[in-house]
Amino acid sequence: MLKDQFVNDIEVEFIEQAINFINEELEDLKRHQIFEFQKQIEEDREELSEFYYLSSLYTILIAQQDGYEAEVLKRNIMRGSYLQDIGLSQTDKKFLSVVLEELNEEEGELYKDHCRAGFNLANSFNSISENTKQIIYQSHECADGSGFPLGLSGIRNYRPALICHLGTELAREVLLKQTGFTAGVKSYLSSKDNVKKFPPSMIESLLDVARRKRK
Repeated sequence: MLKDQFVNDIEVEFIEQAINFINEELEDLKRHQIFEFQKQIEEDREELSEFYYLSSLYTILIAQQDGYEAEVLKRNIMRGSYLQDIGLSQTDKKFLSVVLEELNEEEGELYKDHCRAGFNLANSFNSISENTKQIIYQSHECADGSGFPLGLSGIRNYRPALICHLGTELAREVLLKQTGFTAGVKSYLSSKDNVKKFPPSMIESLLDVARRKRK
């Protein structure tokens, strides 16, 4: 269940619309065969269900503020965000609870391969759109080229995938510090290394969400 503290400082109507959208789309996604693989990742790990839900919610908030209003594209973005780590069902689920920087070189390469594994898995389902597949594949890329699996930079990145990455990073920050959205944004953006991972216009979209404070 989503804790109110993670969203209670965001404009009521804005956050309620996003939550309703996520809930409806998640129920629909659960009816797809591909979700069986997501369940393998989340089984017996309630905190992961919360993490993927919050990641998808923050991703949609940023996407909407960034100009992605079309329902079909929002659906594709939500699914790509929620299924971003589905490739771990094909590699090794032990990587769900590790930090990339703490892995040795061989383990790091195995972990990074989950993006490609996820794309290949999604590619075997006709019900998954090309947009969603690309988000799954590129959800760990960064604007400065420091991401993986391709190390793309600048306009070579698929923007919805970068939004997914930003939403996920923010969700991780909020869950780690058990804080609110606005405090999480402030904490995350206090690091220059975090800021340079994303285009300035996308950071501005995130800040615009934070400015939509609850009255």
